[in-house]
Amino acid sequence: MKENSTKRNIAIMVIAVLTPILGMALYMLKYKVGVGDISIACSDWNDELWYYKMIEAMVRYGLPQGYYGYNESHAIWGNLGGWSIAMYLPFVAIGKLVGWNYMTPVVINLVLWLASFVLFAVALRPSLKQQVFVGLVWLSYSINIRYIFSATPETLITVCFLWVAIAFVKLYKNPKSLGWLIFADVVLVYLTLMRGYYILFIVCILAILYNDSKKISLNIIIQVIVALVAAVGFVLIVHFCLAEYFVPDINTEWLTHPKAFVKLNLMGFIESLQYMWEAVLLKNMRGSWYIIYLLVVPFIIRRCIKNKNIVDYSLLFSWVALIIAMWTLYTAKEGCRHLMAYCMIAVMLIAYSEVQLKASYIMIAVLIYTNWFSTDAHFTELIPENKALIEAIEDGHEKLSKVMELSDNEWDNTVISTRLTYSNDMYAIPEGFALNSCLDDYVRENWDNLNSKYIAYSPEGDLNDFLAERCEVIATYGDTIVYKIR
Repeated sequence: MKENSTKRNIAIMVIAVLTPILGMALYMLKYKVGVGDISIACSDWNDELWYYKMIEAMVRYGLPQGYYGYNESHAIWGNLGGWSIAMYLPFVAIGKLVGWNYMTPVVINLVLWLASFVLFAVALRPSLKQQVFVGLVWLSYSINIRYIFSATPETLITVCFLWVAIAFVKLYKNPKSLGWLIFADVVLVYLTLMRGYYILFIVCILAILYNDSKKISLNIIIQVIVALVAAVGFVLIVHFCLAEYFVPDINTEWLTHPKAFVKLNLMGFIESLQYMWEAVLLKNMRGSWYIIYLLVVPFIIRRCIKNKNIVDYSLLFSWVALIIAMWTLYTAKEGCRHLMAYCMIAVMLIAYSEVQLKASYIMIAVLIYTNWFSTDAHFTELIPENKALIEAIEDGHEKLSKVMELSDNEWDNTVISTRLTYSNDMYAIPEGFALNSCLDDYVRENWDNLNSKYIAYSPEGDLNDFLAERCEVIATYGDTIVYKIR
């Protein structure tokens, strides 16, 4: 009997470890990308450029030596762009230990998922059948796999939410487990510092503790204090450490105008329906996030009807509050990606707890259909290394390193890029220099008062003749000309 149990545990662990590796292999097979062909520098996601270069500068210098921002905005404290500094710290720490190159974030993302699957198997002790189903839903959710090949922090956020969910399950079974309570608090605070709306899930911890004691205990008061500290921390980061975007990227009008709150949610609902229909037609990955989000509803409602306790009601509250937060703070278009982590962990836990249901097969079928068969290339395609592009980046880096030297003046270390600048070419900018994304009109209208020393632009852009008359060309490579403004 003990021998069978040992063999089963070994099989569960093998499945857990192989799942993320198999997922990456299947994704690379679909897009015909070999291990040696993976390169973040060839991705179509320009956000990756900023994450990569900011982390690169932090690894080498502590902070970028120029100002990241938009239309020459910059943070009050530090020189980072439009995302919380908390997102960068694990990558910076590992980059300092092992170095930072195009493969480093990919390896980090894979290790994060390997560690998370091991934690899931060890902490929750799933049966062999449960582990198989958890692996299947993870493999079905292919957009999650795509983010492993990325320099963006989506994998970090998703696995952190999985750690919180594991702690929730352990606390649900044993509310007096102080170790898991502290673990949940630490990870949830960190998640909140990255993306403030995660503080919503503190209600689940409060519900678990209240369900156990049936009174407002000291632990519950401490949790409220933890939530307030985390929320204040996020607000401070947003105010002091983020550069102002072209337009406010978080809606705040609803705080003073209740009608705006209703309007934002109504518009979000209508737009989400449109995206979902496009996802059914396999045209839009944004809609798949909303479909999967709705897919979770019957399982939460079923738990509420079956168990009739405050913990399951808190899950329902979190589910409703999260979608309202997405529509209120962002838009249906921008907010949908923020649902990815929630959806991924929700379907994993459903497979863990509801594995006997035939609905699990339906869930996997919907995931495969809306993810693996989606034709939304922008979100799903894995682009192999482009040798010509890599050579152009290397050529540009060599040329720019000879003529661009870091200065004590942050604006001297800042390069303007515009909507027409080929973002992939910007990987050539020497380490420590910062990119400030500006609109063409801003450059033209504020020319005499520009702070940045350099501007990178497309040879075919409308602003090119204007720049050629006023600037010195210091390098030409790939699809980019770099000018020295002053």
